[in-house]
Amino acid sequence: MRQEHLDHMRIVWVIVQTAGSALDRSKHKWFYNEIEFRSWQINRVGVHKMDSMRRAVTKWPWPRNTKVVCGFVGQTGYYHKFIWNYLDIDFPIHQMCK
Repeated sequence: MRQEHLDHMRIVWVIVQTAGSALDRSKHKWFYNEIEFRSWQINRVGVHKMDSMRRAVTKWPWPRNTKVVCGFVGQTGYYHKFIWNYLDIDFPIHQMCK
């Protein structure tokens, strides 16, 4: 498995170099079972929302103005694929932001 990963990375490096681009090796994570990327946890099972982001949404302050409502819509929209029936829930709230 480790060797297969190294082989894949060599292929990626060659493709990137052939295209005239470069990658910063210090910004890459090697041989991790799980990584965090843009508020997502990615592992062999799949892509998951981070627990800290879930807590941020559940602890969101009670909306007192349109700005807070729009902020909430933006935060939850990022995770729409994890919220069942999101569009039906979001539509009336989104209308308030207009």
